[in-house]
Amino acid sequence: MKRYLSSHWMTKLIVKGVLVAVTGLLLAGTPVSAQSKEPLSVELKAQKVVMADGKELFEPADKAQPGEIIQYSAIYKNNSPAGIGKLKPNLPIPAGTEYIANSAKPKPTEASLDGKKFESFPIKRKYKTADGKEELRDVPASDIRALRWSVATLDGGASTTMVARVRVSSNK
Repeated sequence: MKRYLSSHWMTKLIVKGVLVAVTGLLLAGTPVSAQSKEPLSVELKAQKVVMADGKELFEPADKAQPGEIIQYSAIYKNNSPAGIGKLKPNLPIPAGTEYIANSAKPKPTEASLDGKKFESFPIKRKYKTADGKEELRDVPASDIRALRWSVATLDGGASTTMVARVRVSSNK
C-alpha cells in the first residue's frame, strides 16, 4: 500500500515554521497573495524533483513518498524603494524529511538542530573515534532542522532566492 504526504500535511509542516518570517506563500503551485504594502514579501515554492530522460524536472509537491526529493525555494522581494539590511531568512526542515547535504544555494551561514538555536554552518561536534580519541566532525545533514542565511542588504525592488532540498524520510 502506497502512503502519500497530503498537501494539507505538507502545508501544516511548512506553515508552522515559515509563516513567522514570511508575508506570502506559494506552495505546490497554489499562490497565497503577498501584501504588496509590506516592505518585504516572500514566495515559497515546494516542488518534487523527478528525473526524466536524464534531466531534472519539477512537479507539484502535493504528494510525496518516502525517498522522494522536495526542493524548497524561498524568494524574498524588497517591495520598497529603499534597501533593507541585515536580513536573516530561515527555512525550517519539516518533520518527516531530511536536509540533503550541500543542496542549499547560496550556502547558509547558520543552521539549527532544533529549529530554535542557530550555530555557524556547518555545525561541528566532538565525536569519539574507535580508539577513544576525540575528533571534531560536521553534524550529519540529516540532523539539521532549519537553515539560515545572511543578506547584508537587499536593494529596493530587488529579490533574492534561497534554495534547499530535502528527502522525504517518513509519513510522520
